[in-house]
Amino acid sequence: MGLINVNALSGAISMNKNLGYYLFAIGVFVLLKFWFGTFENDKLTFLLKPTNAIIELVTGTSAEYSSESGFYYHNFNFVIDKSCSGYNFLLLCFLMLYFQIIRYVKRHKYKFLLSFGCFALAYVLTILINSSRILISVVFQNASFAALNIDPGIIHESIGVVTYLSFLLITYVVIEKILNKKYA
Repeated sequence: MGLINVNALSGAISMNKNLGYYLFAIGVFVLLKFWFGTFENDKLTFLLKPTNAIIELVTGTSAEYSSESGFYYHNFNFVIDKSCSGYNFLLLCFLMLYFQIIRYVKRHKYKFLLSFGCFALAYVLTILINSSRILISVVFQNASFAALNIDPGIIHESIGVVTYLSFLLITYVVIEKILNKKYA
């Protein structure tokens, strides 16, 4: 009908201005994701050690570390290892934050530097959220689900999905509110 949706046009122009930065972030994501396949527990101590420290602090117990199996908690009979490091969440959180915030950055030199800030924020959030997920899993592990005939592995994975997704959504909403308030 000849009418132009100005908001859609503005979004398309913004997308074109940031396309190189989006591709850069996706490239970092893909590279780090494939690199993860080569990692053992020792290469993930940057995630595992702080998470373990929080779990030990909150539960008042200590874990035994082994490079083959990760941090083992005798009291709870569970292990924090590569599979529970939060690495995938770290990458997703980084990508979400970068895509979300870059729309508000005008200067090109800051758009590249933004990737480091987003990665640092994603790292801190990953440690806190992953620790929360593990603590929630400990509580549910101790609950009796035998009467419901539910596999504990399913419960563990479900807690992870719900926790990570919930915190990703909460983080997105909070960051969006901050950005809208600052740039409105």
